[in-house]
Amino acid sequence: MRIGFDATVLAPASRYTGTGQYAEKLIGLLPVLAPEDEFILYGTSPGSDFELPTNVTWRSIADLPFGRLSALMGHLIALPRLAREDDLDLLHVPTVHTRASLPPVPRRLPCPLVVTLHDLIPTTYYGRSGEPLPWRMRMYYRWNLNAVQKAQRVITVSESSRMDILKELRVSADLVVAIHNGVDFGYSNNAVTPWKLAGEEGPYILFGGSFEPRKNLTRLIEAFDSAVKAGLEHHLVMIVDSASGHAEKVRANADRLSCAGRLHFLSGLDELTLRAVYRGASLFVFPTLAEGFGLPPLQALACGVPVIASDLGVTREVLGDAAYYVDPYSVTDIAESLIALCSDASLREELAAAGPQRAAGFTWEETARRTRDVYRSVVEAPRATALATRS
Repeated sequence: MRIGFDATVLAPASRYTGTGQYAEKLIGLLPVLAPEDEFILYGTSPGSDFELPTNVTWRSIADLPFGRLSALMGHLIALPRLAREDDLDLLHVPTVHTRASLPPVPRRLPCPLVVTLHDLIPTTYYGRSGEPLPWRMRMYYRWNLNAVQKAQRVITVSESSRMDILKELRVSADLVVAIHNGVDFGYSNNAVTPWKLAGEEGPYILFGGSFEPRKNLTRLIEAFDSAVKAGLEHHLVMIVDSASGHAEKVRANADRLSCAGRLHFLSGLDELTLRAVYRGASLFVFPTLAEGFGLPPLQALACGVPVIASDLGVTREVLGDAAYYVDPYSVTDIAESLIALCSDASLREELAAAGPQRAAGFTWEETARRTRDVYRSVVEAPRATALATRS
């Protein structure tokens, strides 16, 4: 097979996001699992540290002179042309964007299309439970979803997201496949020295995510403040994307609380430091209001760190019985859970022991293998139909 892969998400600005890491893991594993196939990556190389197997080729998408809309026009004009020139058996687009400055799902391709739609949060959360996205983003996202509905397969990352897709989009159930993400975060723990707060002796609770409202960081900080007033001795360390929106509002709310001196925001961590920060935490808290999968708490489980998570269908699907669940809309419930776990060593030990075993069931190798099976089913379907017609 000749497989095309939209690798624009591996650009420096997005390579280390969740969707960027998803794409990088697949690109690193698929050519190894299928050495007889040929893979053509469309986009800009992520850097010299990314080694390409012999059956992988980079192809640059033309940088058309349309300013901020160059990515859009490149995918609508140049990418279909390249797919025809390269005689692709299929093209895989690994994410669906909401911003018009980012590449769209391409149209009028000469080959079958596979799209990974990680979730429908812009539709199912924002505008219903959360503040609506700007109208331009809503329109662009809806336009992209129209293209997704015409794909030969839609991959998503959880059964929870799959059910949302079947409910919200006009797509047949047999064309939507749930393939869990993998995690390879905690297995080298013995080589990582646990991180300590600079100049501080106190233990810390860890959060990983962003300032985005659905991540519920403001409510978590308020709950932490209540727990500190009740005698909690921990600090709260938050790993966040410094460039993400809503940071100013979250920080302003945090600064007015009495616990402000125990709040620490981190960003831009290299892989080794990130693992060390996870390993040094007393527990990890993930009070999300909406999620497609939820990789950060699974990373914490892999590190043997006890996890407090929102009581949502998707978090229970991924974390199983290895987490302590709370009502993410209740500041009181979150605060009480922080106090309960920090004061109960036996419960923390029980969760810490269960974590790595649960995380071991999520491997990128399995994600890549099942993705390759999707490719096969798409490419072989027309052949099977043709054979049936002849007989």
